[in-house]
Order: sequence, then C-alpha cells, then structure tokens
Amino acid sequence: MLSALSFAPVILFAVIVLISAIVGLVRGLNKSVIRIMLLAVAAILTFLIAGPIAKAIVQNIMIEGVTLQQLLMEALQSSDGFAGILTKVPALQELLMTLPAFAAAIVVFPVVFMLLSFISWIVFLFVQEPLRKLIFKDNCQKEEEAAQPKGVRVGKRFAGMGVGILCGVLIFGMLTAPLFGVFSILPSSTTVNKSLESMISEDGMTVEDMETISAIYGITDSGLVKFYRYIGIAPAGRAFLNSVATVKANGHTIRLMTELKTLMATAETLVDGGMLNALNASDDPAALYNLLADKAFVDTLMQGVFQNPLVSPYTLGVSNGAAFGASLSGRRSFCGMKH
Repeated sequence: MLSALSFAPVILFAVIVLISAIVGLVRGLNKSVIRIMLLAVAAILTFLIAGPIAKAIVQNIMIEGVTLQQLLMEALQSSDGFAGILTKVPALQELLMTLPAFAAAIVVFPVVFMLLSFISWIVFLFVQEPLRKLIFKDNCQKEEEAAQPKGVRVGKRFAGMGVGILCGVLIFGMLTAPLFGVFSILPSSTTVNKSLESMISEDGMTVEDMETISAIYGITDSGLVKFYRYIGIAPAGRAFLNSVATVKANGHTIRLMTELKTLMATAETLVDGGMLNALNASDDPAALYNLLADKAFVDTLMQGVFQNPLVSPYTLGVSNGAAFGASLSGRRSFCGMKH
C-alpha cells in the first residue's frame, strides 16, 4: 500500500506525459507548438485568477451563518494562551486568517487550470490553422505535406512528440504546482528520518511506525518534486500561495510561506546538527544559553536559516547576548528565579 502511494505521483506523471507524447506524434510539429502556446496562456491566466477565486469562495462559504474565518478565530481564541499571543501580535492573527484561502487555493488552482485547458483546447480547434499560416507559413494542405521528403515528415512527427512531452510536463506541473510549492519548504527526508530515529529511543516510537511515516513523507522529497523545483514550477507554486496568504502590518509585508520556510530551515539546521538531541539529553538549564554562546553553532544555525554563508551571529548580537545569559545561568538563582 505504501509503495503504491509513493509511486502514485510518478505513475500519474508518466501517464500524462505518455498521452501527450502520443498526441504530439500524431499532430506533428506545427500543431503541437500551437497547442503548447495555448497551454502556456492557460497557465499564466491560472496564476492570475486562481488566487482571487479561492479568496472569493472562502469568503462566501457559510456554516450556520458563520464564515470560515470567524470559525477559525473562535477556535484560536478558545485557548487563553493563544488568545493572549494574538492580542499582542495582531499581524499573526491576520496571517492566520488567510489559512482558509491558503487551503482553498491548493485545490482551486488545478481545477481552474483544467477548465482553462479545456477552453484552450476548444480555441485550438478554431485558431490552429490561422496561427499555423501566420507563424509557420503553413498552407495546412495534406497534399503538400505528403509531397515532402519522408525524412522531413518523420522528423516533424518526432519533433511534435518532443513538444508533446513538454506539454505533458507542463500539465502535470500545473496540476501540482501549489502542492509542490508546499513540499519545497519542508525539511528534507534525511532530517525527518533523524528526528524519527531519536523518537524511537526517547518517545517509544516503533520501527514500523518510523518506516511508515518515512515512506509517506518521502513523497515530499522525491526526485519528481526536485525536478519541478529545478525547472521553476515549485517556486512558482510557492509564490502563488504567498500571493494568497499575505498581510501588511506596520509597513511590512508578511507572507505565510516565507515565514514557514524560515521556521522549517531553523528546524532542519537544529536537527541536522544534532543540536536538539544534545539539548534533550542535557539536564543543565544553562545548556541552551551555552549552545547559543558557541559561535560555531550559531554560525551554522543562522547560515542555514538565512541561506547565506556570510551571515554572522554578531550581526544581530546573538552570541553576545547568549554569552551574557550563560554567565547568569551559572548562579543558582537570579532575581528570585530558580532553575
């Protein structure tokens, strides 16, 4: 079951690309180029209109006369501790209110693209001949095509198949762009496996549980996801979700995906460096301060978070502040606080 789940995206990708390749082979080069041009237009329109559509849908969904945002706010305020945080950080409250639209956008995006793709196919039926004449100076006469040398005809057919493969890659990418955008900010499978291994010894997780979670999570870090990350589809999906889940506070623009990416990068750096395990294994209340006072550690942490090898902990005064905290923690009490 798990192996089938892991291969499901790959199988779907292969089916879409195979069908598109066959269609491209049948159509030939000129028709296939017109088709991918129309698909590209559909893709651009999807990025432009899917976000507003998702927001409109969420705003008009009512459950017993209450909007999804209101239900979410009531749930958050039911916790006294969290309600206090929201009161002190209004920007966080506004950002969390974008979560329903964020979730809806992941579903709406591929639906909008499929509808636009269908429309583009209908448009293709009517405009392909005029566009072929305009772009390729093609008279669209089967007799002229049959009169061409066999090598030329075969070459155009296989070129059309190549363009068809590109169509398939584009179609699958557009169907999964927001989801792959989310996957692109998650920690790597290696990081998650390290965390799971520590849970086996410390939290009682079984090896079977670890293997199950690891197999499911492996989809988010598969070769297919990495491929779409390299060709720009996953970053485009992340940018799309950022456009949906964005708020402005105190003159600053706060984007949900950007904030989540920073948190994930911090967690990944801590786990990969074995820092969380070191803190969990230590009973010393000064362990965190001492760790933050270690320049090598903070160098690694901040460079991982900011994705910049030139970042220094002294830029923000992290190490100096932590060193001061470590010196205070050496006392058994400070200002009435007990360890």
